[in-house]
Amino acid sequence: MLARAACIAAILLIMGCSHQPPGSPLFEEGYTAGCSDGTFDAGGPSDQVQYMRDDTLYRTKPDYKNGWQQGYAKCYSDSIEYPEMDNRG
Repeated sequence: MLARAACIAAILLIMGCSHQPPGSPLFEEGYTAGCSDGTFDAGGPSDQVQYMRDDTLYRTKPDYKNGWQQGYAKCYSDSIEYPEMDNRG
């Protein structure tokens, strides 16, 4: 039963971070970077050593900024909600 719950949680986590809402290419680029950064900040599984956010785009392109914020919020909360997905050891 626990293994099944873990499997379902894994699927939801993967779907949450791999799904990029429709939008402009800049929105999608921001969403991907935000998701990586959110997972990293939450202590989720990541090989990341620095932020992926492009600060210039974040300051100058609203689509990128909105995508980054949404991706960060989604993946940060997913990583906090499903800490068992952290397989770093």
